[in-house]
Amino acid sequence: MDNFEMDASELGVSCCQRCRHFTLAGRRGGHCGQLNVSVRGNWSACSLAAPVFMESMSTVTQSKIAVLSQGLVLNHSGFEQLESDCLQESA
Repeated sequence: MDNFEMDASELGVSCCQRCRHFTLAGRRGGHCGQLNVSVRGNWSACSLAAPVFMESMSTVTQSKIAVLSQGLVLNHSGFEQLESDCLQESA
């Protein structure tokens, strides 16, 4: 089969309220921004469903992050200062 289509459940979207296009409106209802219709949060997700967090970790490059023994720190001027402060405290 040449065309590969993933089911919404394979993407971790089992119902409308787990979709990135869902906006909560009221107690149980909501709005689908993709279809521009009212939906219920507990309805099964349609084939247009998309996970809330679509960017995979593989798109984050090593140049954007530095792994330290204390944890994970993003390369940013503010974080570099925090890193140096942390290293001075531990010395």
